Amino acid sequence: SGSYSLAGNYKNIALTFDDGPWPGSTEKIIDILSKEKIKATFFMTARHIREYPEIFKSLIKNGHEIESHTVNHPMLARLSEKRQKEEIQKSCEIIIQFGGKKPKFIRPPYRSFNQRTIKIAKDLDLTLVTWDIDPKDWSNGANSQSIQQHIIKRVHPGAIILLHDGGGNRQKTIKALPKIISKLKAKGYSFVTLSELIK
Repeated sequence: SGSYSLAGNYKNIALTFDDGPWPGSTEKIIDILSKEKIKATFFMTARHIREYPEIFKSLIKNGHEIESHTVNHPMLARLSEKRQKEEIQKSCEIIIQFGGKKPKFIRPPYRSFNQRTIKIAKDLDLTLVTWDIDPKDWSNGANSQSIQQHIIKRVHPGAIILLHDGGGNRQKTIKALPKIISKLKAKGYSFVTLSELIK
């Protein structure tokens, strides 16, 4: 997305998960990542952190990177500057309040952002980041096979892969994840957190 450069090993990729923490999904994803010895990046909807603080703490304990995905998951581009700032700033405060580090990245829900969002992110010392590969794992049309295939077909060095641990039943994603990981490892890819990928 232009404004950042890739660090180190060119076969690094980042697995990222949106909309958690979420009961029944986030814990299973943590288990899979632990088995595979992978650290991922979780863009958390802060109102879910408030609802499920234990799951949030488990992510931190397991060494995953926690970043901002706003408080209420709005389309930021439709909000006033003041409301945008509240959504982003408050989400960072909640992450810190519940034991996380100050976020480095903000991912705007629905990829909805404008010049105001970019300015607010900069003022709050956050990098606005989206994704490269979106298998639409949340959609009714997706199944674990289609999620895998979409990613394997499009993977490239430095890719940021979008998946979801929150916001609904994530069984397809959970089922696809071990296969995605083993196929990408077989292709020589290494999994890193977003701040390791983007220096």
